[in-house]
Amino acid sequence: TSPTDNQMVLARKLFAQVLDVPGGLKIQTIHSFCQSLLGRFPIEAKVSPNFDLLDDITINEHLRHSQDKMLQDIDDGTNDQLSKALNYLSSILAEDTFTKLMKSLSNERGGLEQLFVRNSSNFSQVVSSLKTLLGFLKTDSRKTIIDAACDNNHFDHSELSQAAKVLLDGSTTDVKRGEDILSWLGDIERRPKKLEDYMQIFLTGKFELRARLMTKKLGDGHPNEVDILFMEAERVMFINERLRAFTLFENTCAILRMGFELINTYKKRKNNRNVVDYDDLISKVSFLFENVSASWILYKLDEGIDHILIDEAQDTNPEQWKIISKLALEFFSGAGRHDEESIKQNPRTIFAVGDVKQSIYSFQKAEPKQFNTTKEYFDTHVNAAGLEFKNVPMNLSFRSTSAVLEVVDQVFKPDDFRQAISFSKDEIRHDTHRIGAPGLVEVWNPILPQETEQDEEWSPPIIQKPAHDPKSIAAEQIADKIADWVKSGEMLASKGRPVTAGDILILVQKRKEFVHYMIRALKKRKINVAGLDQMVLTDQLAVMDLVAMANFTLLPSDDLTLAIVLKSPFIGMSEEGLFDLAYPRAKGESLWSALLKKRVRYKEIVDYLTLLTNYADFQPPYEFFSYLLGPLRGREKLIARLGEQSNDPVDEFLNQAMKYEQNNISSMQGFLSWIEKGDIKIKRDMEQGGDMVRIMTVHGAKGLQAPIVFLPDTCQEMNFP
Repeated sequence: TSPTDNQMVLARKLFAQVLDVPGGLKIQTIHSFCQSLLGRFPIEAKVSPNFDLLDDITINEHLRHSQDKMLQDIDDGTNDQLSKALNYLSSILAEDTFTKLMKSLSNERGGLEQLFVRNSSNFSQVVSSLKTLLGFLKTDSRKTIIDAACDNNHFDHSELSQAAKVLLDGSTTDVKRGEDILSWLGDIERRPKKLEDYMQIFLTGKFELRARLMTKKLGDGHPNEVDILFMEAERVMFINERLRAFTLFENTCAILRMGFELINTYKKRKNNRNVVDYDDLISKVSFLFENVSASWILYKLDEGIDHILIDEAQDTNPEQWKIISKLALEFFSGAGRHDEESIKQNPRTIFAVGDVKQSIYSFQKAEPKQFNTTKEYFDTHVNAAGLEFKNVPMNLSFRSTSAVLEVVDQVFKPDDFRQAISFSKDEIRHDTHRIGAPGLVEVWNPILPQETEQDEEWSPPIIQKPAHDPKSIAAEQIADKIADWVKSGEMLASKGRPVTAGDILILVQKRKEFVHYMIRALKKRKINVAGLDQMVLTDQLAVMDLVAMANFTLLPSDDLTLAIVLKSPFIGMSEEGLFDLAYPRAKGESLWSALLKKRVRYKEIVDYLTLLTNYADFQPPYEFFSYLLGPLRGREKLIARLGEQSNDPVDEFLNQAMKYEQNNISSMQGFLSWIEKGDIKIKRDMEQGGDMVRIMTVHGAKGLQAPIVFLPDTCQEMNFP
């Protein structure tokens, strides 16, 4: 329905009214809200007053120290149970896999902590609960399962023996199978040790029942024996599943034991330093709201909250929804501190904006299903209170054209597809505001891997052979299409002008090989490309040059580091110049010594490096890099060599140097170690990309738009016969 005149007048005044709100409109992330709440009620939440919030880098640093402490306890022999868990995991995991496992445990520390809290921090209770969950009795062990599998009371020995003897009259395969069965049946004492080999008689390498346990000719004459063999095969299948489930139990116990110790050590470090992390913010507030003795806090909050707006609600995880539900609980319990007249004039509201189809899976542990579950929860409570609940669908798109939206609707028309993305039986249907606007959807044929013949004889790799990587081929095809559009002046119908590089957005699932193939293919055709939307800070050339310079000041005798510095934009020595300096050196002489010997020839370089070395001796990291980039014109030199895009990583590098000095003792060695282990990622603003092709993940591009969008990374890897 069209808005009334009064609604239009109100809409025009609304922005000014928002600006005039006393204290300003409170727009916070849920973590920020929880942090302020814990600051108001620290004792009730059992946190120390004036606590500090850890950033991601410091969190990872504390987790590394906690892991080191845990491993040190194992080495010292002070924790036998932990030592057994590590020995068990070491026997089944590679070193790299163990490192990834510890990182995964660290990432799931919030869930692990809740698990231990629910079990009263008693690890034996966790083990008991896990056993029950997997269908085992408390007395079950690997030995009891195997012993039961080998016990004559659990299968018909005589019938199985008879079936095995029938096999001896068949083909070579039958005879071998019969002999193996009889061998296992006859050796009662060694049955447990030979059980694995025995199970292979009936199961394939993929732990599936064999299609035939007796050749057809022999089986046609002995159908009863065939049934006996298949009955034993099903029993063996059950035993195998039980043993695999118990292996899962053992693996999980060992992993949880490591996680339990890691979490406890990490918690002690946080408590000793009066700090909390992001997971703590949510869990502490959840505890606060669940604590009956602190229920007066909800009453105090109810006095100051009339409206709650949750944006991007589909990315809110279950723990966060619990907090929101508690905050809004008083909204449905009657007048409370408000009289009925004031409620009618200024009703309290909760307003959630979100689309479950747009949920970023696993983002902050989001569960898309929870969006619909919470909607039903509020619907029930609102109706029970006699209030009004509105479910307002927003199917009208102001960006896409009907050609695009119709394809989307058709893709998700089948029930399975629709429910997989929306968890609802409701039809997915979109309307467009741009009625009659031109649009086009092209579906290109998938590019399959080509079969390559293996060379019979090894030959040295001196001839570059053509690549048949589907990712590379797809990148080349897309780049050809873009280059053709730009150079031929292809008209963009929706804009009424020729296509430019800035009109094109390429979306991928992950920043992997394809992204680099795509950037290279576009640059080869001289098409402007914006590069990656997210970068690892220490992988950027400008940052690598800054780190090399800092490393040189710490150890000038490191030849490789000095060579990097000499060729960096800060000095700009040529390859030939570096060779002329390095080659004539005496045996064992460092590059720095050779440079000092030729001080007259390289006076400007020697004075520059000596100045920086002396400056680094007395100044903390931030001041050192600021001096290098500012007064010594380092930033100017970086931009001249690497372009304007080097500004973003350099600025973030300086920010991290300042952040390090705020929380650590200032030292260049400490800062370099801290920054290299931090795995810091920086995001570039791609909304104003200029006249450049943008390559982004679907996640990173959320909220952006472009006239032309490529979706090249849509096919899952499959094994073709």
